Amino acid sequence: KKFSAAENSVEGMNVILIDDIYTTGATLHQAAEALLTAGKALSVSSFTLIRS
Repeated sequence: KKFSAAENSVEGMNVILIDDIYTTGATLHQAAEALLTAGKALSVSSFTLIRS
């Protein structure tokens, strides 16, 4: 497990993840999952500069 979020740390927030390069998407998906489940984010979106 690469990412974790403190319980309710972003509860009700809309979060945007910014990454320099998107390859498989695994990193963004794992971070988003942690924010949505443990962090209780309302939504998680991402912005990436380069897709390989």
